[in-house]
Amino acid sequence: MLTKQLMVEVDCPSTSTSLPILHHLSREALQNLEEEDQIKKCFAINEGLINAIQYSDRTNASISFSIIKTEEYTDFIIKNYGAQISDIVLENLSTQTFDDVLWEESGRGLLIINEIADEWSFSRDEQGRNILKIRMRDELYD
Repeated sequence: MLTKQLMVEVDCPSTSTSLPILHHLSREALQNLEEEDQIKKCFAINEGLINAIQYSDRTNASISFSIIKTEEYTDFIIKNYGAQISDIVLENLSTQTFDDVLWEESGRGLLIINEIADEWSFSRDEQGRNILKIRMRDELYD
C-alpha cells in the first residue's frame, strides 16, 4: 500500500505573480529527478498553472495548487473557477500534433501536458471548479 503524504496545498490569487512560487514548489517536489526530467515535468505543470490563471473566472479569481507525494509518484492538482474545457478539445488531444497548433494563439498547454505527464485528468467538482490532476513518476536516480 502506498503511503500518501500531503506536501503542500496553496490557495493564491489567479495572477501571473503567483507563478514563481508555484513553480518553485513544483521543482522542490521533483528534486529527486535528473535535471532534464525535472525541467521537462515542471514545464508541463507550469502550462497547467498558466491555463488555470488565464481561464479563471475573475469573480472567483483564485486557484488552488496541491502537491501529494507517494513513494512512486507525485500528483499536482490545480483547481480554478472558470469555463469547462469542452469534450471536443479533450478528444482532439489524441489526434493533434504540435504542428497543428504551432501558430495558434492557444491550444498548446494541454498538448504539452499530454505529451510529458505520466498520467493526467481533467474534471469538475461539485463546487464548479475545474480540476487538473497531473501525475509524475518520482523515480530516483543514482
